[in-house]
Amino acid sequence: MTVGELVGSLSDHCVSHVEGKHILAISDTSEINLQSHVGRWKATGLGVETTQI
Repeated sequence: MTVGELVGSLSDHCVSHVEGKHILAISDTSEINLQSHVGRWKATGLGVETTQI
């Protein structure tokens, strides 16, 4: 199966399930910018921490 066939199949399946219905496509474009806090916070404890062996 190619990517094009997969996309086509998923698209057809989706169309068959939403036909005749009202569909909301909600998108969240908010973002967090911590640049104004540089120097005020310690970098530890923010985000995902990884452990190197």
